[in-house]
Amino acid sequence: MIELYFEINLQVREIDFPRMEIDEEQQYEACDVALGLIHRMEEVMRWQKETSTTRDPYTSDRVLQNYRGTKIDFKDIEIMQKIGSGGFGDVHFAKWKGTVVAAKKLRVQRVSKRRLKEFTDEIFLLCELEHPNIVKFIGASVVTPNLCIVMEYMQMSLFDALHIKDDVEFSEEETIEIIQHTALGLEYLHDANIAHCDMKSQNVLLDYVAGETLVAKITDFGLSIMKNETETSTSAGGDYVRNIGTPRYSSPENLRSEVLQLRDLKMSDMYSYSLIVFEVCCEDEPFYKFTYQQLRKQVGELGLTPEIPSDVSLHSNVLRLLNKCWDREPRRRPTSKRFAEYALQFDSIYQID
Repeated sequence: MIELYFEINLQVREIDFPRMEIDEEQQYEACDVALGLIHRMEEVMRWQKETSTTRDPYTSDRVLQNYRGTKIDFKDIEIMQKIGSGGFGDVHFAKWKGTVVAAKKLRVQRVSKRRLKEFTDEIFLLCELEHPNIVKFIGASVVTPNLCIVMEYMQMSLFDALHIKDDVEFSEEETIEIIQHTALGLEYLHDANIAHCDMKSQNVLLDYVAGETLVAKITDFGLSIMKNETETSTSAGGDYVRNIGTPRYSSPENLRSEVLQLRDLKMSDMYSYSLIVFEVCCEDEPFYKFTYQQLRKQVGELGLTPEIPSDVSLHSNVLRLLNKCWDREPRRRPTSKRFAEYALQFDSIYQID
């Protein structure tokens, strides 16, 4: 990692970047991801120097076990560099109670008293969630203008591992593990009546040491109150939402701006999740060069599905499951429970000729 950091800093000024056929939003996203990675490297190097260790930073078990559901004074959080962005806030490398954590500072800070109470109730409900494949919520600062969520720190996102980090190459067994872990995590959320609404590879986090450790966890879930505040349209009753998530990972019905109930949002999650499975199996970003308008037309209206690369031969069981998830009729897609049952039976991902 350290060598890669120095290589980026030495070479980035000398690169003659080609003109990219992607829209301005995608260019911004790519730059944001790159900057977040550089910041993460800087913080890792600083932490390793401070602790005289070569291992990656981690959140101590003491904090995870003893401080879940804590109201946190914002001044007690040492906010450091931004390492990522989520649907409703920026994620920072941070320290609290003597350990490394991830702190998400919410973009929306001016909210009504009612919204603030709803946010507080919801965040501490999320702190009670307990599953090995769900990123742990530790607590939050719930006083404006410093609304901030404190979570366990993870080494990298699945997106970084697949598309940025040259030193990560998953074996077939590890690919199966990632699919199984995330399927179980999503099943747990759905069983708790939580629709994720923004499933993508950036929201799957990993702790990974090749050949030794692999844990995949889902993050950036829940907090429907803040998502409604920032990026959804709601009906008068508040039981229906539309236009949420990341367009390239959005279901056809979401791209068509259909109004969705909770059960529909879960099925929309399954479409988005299947794109992550496609991505980890094929090491290819779904619909990478598509603009939002193209996605609405091609995916939302015409039913375009991802194209399996010619050099990838997926096992028929995997391909069949993906095609079920890509059904234009949401209620014909497998539930997260059914998908997890299939995934736990996987013993291979690729077809052997």
